[in-house]
Amino acid sequence: MKHFIFSLLLLVLFLTSIAQQSPLKKIDIPLHRDSIRFQVVNDMIIVNVEVAGKVRNFLLDSAAPTLISQELQKELCLGITDSRSITDAGNTTSQMERGILPLLEIGNSKVTNLPVVFFDMSKIEQLACLNIQGFLGFDAFESTMLQIDVKNRKLLIADKLGKITPDERFGHGMKVLAGQNAVLLPVKFDKVFVEDALFDTGMNASLYSVAKKTIDYVAHTTSLDKFVGARGYGASLKVASGTENESKKTMLAFDEMYIGQFKISQPIVASANQPYSLLGVKFLKFGKITFDFSVERYYFEPYEKMNKAEPIKSTGFEFRFEKNEFLVGVVWKDSPAEKFGLRPGFKLLEYGNNNLEKLTADQVCSIMGMNFSHAEKKEKDTLYVKFIDDDGIIKELELPVVDIRSFKGKTK
Repeated sequence: MKHFIFSLLLLVLFLTSIAQQSPLKKIDIPLHRDSIRFQVVNDMIIVNVEVAGKVRNFLLDSAAPTLISQELQKELCLGITDSRSITDAGNTTSQMERGILPLLEIGNSKVTNLPVVFFDMSKIEQLACLNIQGFLGFDAFESTMLQIDVKNRKLLIADKLGKITPDERFGHGMKVLAGQNAVLLPVKFDKVFVEDALFDTGMNASLYSVAKKTIDYVAHTTSLDKFVGARGYGASLKVASGTENESKKTMLAFDEMYIGQFKISQPIVASANQPYSLLGVKFLKFGKITFDFSVERYYFEPYEKMNKAEPIKSTGFEFRFEKNEFLVGVVWKDSPAEKFGLRPGFKLLEYGNNNLEKLTADQVCSIMGMNFSHAEKKEKDTLYVKFIDDDGIIKELELPVVDIRSFKGKTK
């Protein structure tokens, strides 16, 4: 389970006005159907696209509109059409500029006059690890059918004449956000609550992230105490404005969750202060998904009949990377990390066998890909950490790795 320490919760919620459809935008699919291969890097889907005659790496991010780096904008000499206030996944609002990309080629298909956001990718240092020049949003596939098959590393896109034919038994309704073309899928947890979750292939840190406002709303009528697996505090996720603000965290453990008729047993979901709950890219490990945007319908065809969520083991803390330093991000209550004195904001000097000071860019990427992964290494049941506390004292700990359900975390 290797993945970065951040969720690419970039631009999850756009004000509707920023994502207005360009009247000139058009997608041309030769022979009405196209198959595109992709790579998977730390669970993220990386698609080769062609811009201005060069192949570029774009991250497929279903929860964001298409964006390009400011460096690519300068290379292409793209003008700014306007700027708008944008609310990101951390509920922080900022101004971002946008323009029109004349041509984006995906496989044999061509998207012309595509509105794009210009984004300063240096705000999130970890993006350098993915070697990408932009994000490919679902707005590029408006009015098409799109199928994502992670098992076979393949995208299928088709227009009305080249229609993809998924199994109708697995079809369900969905909501499409106007302009951005992002999708909301209904998700049910036990018999506790049902909500519409934003499908987010840019979120790789967990299977599901539940919005804090959902927890607060449900708690008005239903006690969630018996579902609480852990409580914590801190910040680790990266959003468009930088790092999320520190806040209280809750880890909920359910017997089952349903996406349409598809059941996942024993899911563990964490809360975050974001506009929507998010169904992440890890969902695609269970099956292939097809979206028919024109009729607002999706089809999820599972690879296997029986599906169980990955067990989560941890020392009880998550780190974050800021200004070339590794810091303690989130600490879970009643975990080994909290009991041994780790607190959010402490500077980490060593993590496992890795010295975290004076690292090369490649070493930083390697370390970030390790976060949480120690939890699944059977040969190790402890993790060594060396850190500096708030008093400037250097300390060393050997933290046990345990099932996250063992964290009591009941105290509010």
